[in-house]
Amino acid sequence: MNAAKARKRESGPAPDYPPMLRLDVPVKRIVIEDLRFGSRHELLLFISVHRRNSFRVEMDGKPWKDCIGYSRLLAGIRKAR
Repeated sequence: MNAAKARKRESGPAPDYPPMLRLDVPVKRIVIEDLRFGSRHELLLFISVHRRNSFRVEMDGKPWKDCIGYSRLLAGIRKAR
């Protein structure tokens, strides 16, 4: 039975898979500018290798987090002073 299912699946057309995700292209940019002290930070978010709904984050061009979710990232920004 399994062999028959496999033959049927393999004889049909190939599935229409979504395009491969490029992990080296940023998908979001968050710019934080403190107008009181004049400091500015830029966070670049790349899709993480570990999970699709997590990000690899670079802060000011340097690696910061390897795998962090968007909610935890925003909570960390909110708590940082």
